[in-house]
Amino acid sequence: ALNTATQVGAIFNSSSDPIVSNTIFYGNTASSSGNSIENANSSSTSISYSYFDDVILPTASTDGGNNLLGQVNPFVDATNGDLQLIDNSTAIDAGDNLATSVATDLAGNCLQILTRRYRFYKFKHKCKWLRNMGCCWSLLSG
Repeated sequence: ALNTATQVGAIFNSSSDPIVSNTIFYGNTASSSGNSIENANSSSTSISYSYFDDVILPTASTDGGNNLLGQVNPFVDATNGDLQLIDNSTAIDAGDNLATSVATDLAGNCLQILTRRYRFYKFKHKCKWLRNMGCCWSLLSG
């Protein structure tokens, strides 16, 4: 979030075809090319279950589905490094459980993975009913 660069704001992709999933692209800027992802030299990026403030996917990208485009700032205070999601963020439960093997968020809280929707960096959105049971459960698909 909030990366600034001359060439590209987040990912420069050259001569490869990466898969990007469960990623938030917000506030990235570049003065000479793509704000989020720049694909060069016949490269293509497959993107799914990701969150963008851009209204369209980057050029030469493949839409893997379930992307959120044209979104507003999802963070409590990104400018000062607080990357917790705001309580009503559309990023909450917008990811794909099958694209991750992570069982906790960045703060060490158990991820409530009861359906196919993965919670992006949810921090304070704890597993309320699991709180006293000692997290974490492994991935469960629904």
